[in-house]
Amino acid sequence: MLTNKVKSQPLNKYLVGDLRVMQRRGKSNINSYLKNLGDKSLRASDRKEAWKFLKNATNMTKVHSPPSADIENLNNFFAEIVRADESVRMPLTKSSCSPKDSFSLVEISVPSILAHLHKMKENTATGCDGLPVNFLKKTANAIAPNLSKILNCCIKNGEFPDSWKKANISAIYKGKGSKKEASNYRPISVLPCLTRIFERELFLQLSSFCLTRELIPEEQFGFRPNSSCETALVSALNRWVGEIDNSGLMVGVLLIDLSKAFDNVNHSILIKDLEDIGCDATSLALFASYLTERKQRVTYGANKTKWQSITKGVPQGSCISPLLFNIYVRKLPECVADPVFMFADDITNSTASDCLHEIQQNLEDNFMKIDEFCQDRDLKINTEKTQCILLKLPSKKTPKELELVLDNHIIKASTTVNLLGLTIDQHLSFKQHIEKTVNKCHGLIGVINKAKHILPLKLLKLSYTALVRPHLEYCSLTFASASKTNLTKLETVQKIASRIICGEKRDTHAEPLLRRLGLSTLKERRENKIMKTINNIVENHCHPYLSDIVFIDSDGLLTNNETDRISFGRKRFSSYAKHLYNN
Repeated sequence: MLTNKVKSQPLNKYLVGDLRVMQRRGKSNINSYLKNLGDKSLRASDRKEAWKFLKNATNMTKVHSPPSADIENLNNFFAEIVRADESVRMPLTKSSCSPKDSFSLVEISVPSILAHLHKMKENTATGCDGLPVNFLKKTANAIAPNLSKILNCCIKNGEFPDSWKKANISAIYKGKGSKKEASNYRPISVLPCLTRIFERELFLQLSSFCLTRELIPEEQFGFRPNSSCETALVSALNRWVGEIDNSGLMVGVLLIDLSKAFDNVNHSILIKDLEDIGCDATSLALFASYLTERKQRVTYGANKTKWQSITKGVPQGSCISPLLFNIYVRKLPECVADPVFMFADDITNSTASDCLHEIQQNLEDNFMKIDEFCQDRDLKINTEKTQCILLKLPSKKTPKELELVLDNHIIKASTTVNLLGLTIDQHLSFKQHIEKTVNKCHGLIGVINKAKHILPLKLLKLSYTALVRPHLEYCSLTFASASKTNLTKLETVQKIASRIICGEKRDTHAEPLLRRLGLSTLKERRENKIMKTINNIVENHCHPYLSDIVFIDSDGLLTNNETDRISFGRKRFSSYAKHLYNN
């Protein structure tokens, strides 16, 4: 009513004033209601509801809009990727020498089935069979015995159920290029929930076998125990810094991009690889059955396309696919003499020398050998996305820039590259990485600032620790040796966040606020992380590549066989971790 009166009498300052007062009261009441709702969700100790409320309040909820590309075009495009050429397809190998120490699938117990069912997330997407997770969890005790019999029958007969090999494909936009182009979408396979249980059990058994016999090379860091992107980066950087420091060398690094690696896995070669690592005849038959006669279709909501046959590749989104891929490329590091660091299909090759021409020659030769290996296995290198960088001391001058000719493509060395989410500059200062991180975090803090009126203090703190701090600490072991000036920029972000959370002014001293919120400094958290990592290495709970990077001497001090020739050497994880541990 008042709004209508103001519209009819816009010059009446009394009515306009009353309207503004009512609007402020309404906004205040809404904010108060939402804040009470947030407090209620916290008091209820329901983490899911609290997190859901937080995401809605900060507009962090992801909305999956329908793909702009035609759904039929997407279906045909994705099917073409995983369809092998009939002229080069080979029959699947199902024979094995069955050695005494071969891999044999063991029967799956009812308690294992129950554990897998209860661990599944209720919001997991439903496959083409329409069986939702919440139904399977509610009926777990009733269906587990029969499900165990079905799975054990599959293992005994070496057959994977055909209905469990059908995948609904969700087209996820990559974030680049036109949304109308099918090539700018990534296919994610949504398999039936029962399939995922069987795959999980196959993964656990095969992974344990590979781990015990050390079948996956130490150069592979992806999808294995005690390993992560950070582990791979620490291992690579530790070596590169050591080569630069000890001999004053330059290090050429080649970042090789594989095109649709998981989709190009040749089934016949993979089965032969499984035979080579020691799978017996029955398990080989099961894996052969798992890979053959697969089908997929693109779906969105009620829209479903026709089924398409799959004759190559391993499904993206399956827990066992990364392990199968690791087995598929396990011999790649043997192709070259220079170091190789792999994270699933991310391949990084490096070579060290004081001669630019030698670095160029070595990287080009290494690329040719890696390319030959990939071609033999139907894998394709995307040369246009392949990058290189020359790491060196700031004082080291070169007569010209590093330039490689790879597969008739000229690749010029970049001053910075992105490796596994870490921005690496040629002098390893990490300045650019920290600046990018700070800029991203300022944007996230701005979102939190807008929601501070409707979030209670505990949820504001949670929003910072869940949405902002992970970016500040991503791969922090790698840049812990960065300059104090750069690291202070990260601390400043946390101080700004503490003022927003506590509702204080911009010039308020942040130290008391951090203590009030119970937030340790990022430096303290980094040092604790370093100490924990060192303890894991000493206790041999680490990736094999790091197992001998440091050790405890007879005096109880951390040591290694390295000495820092110049201050640059202290950028090594093994160097600054040693000094921190001993001091």
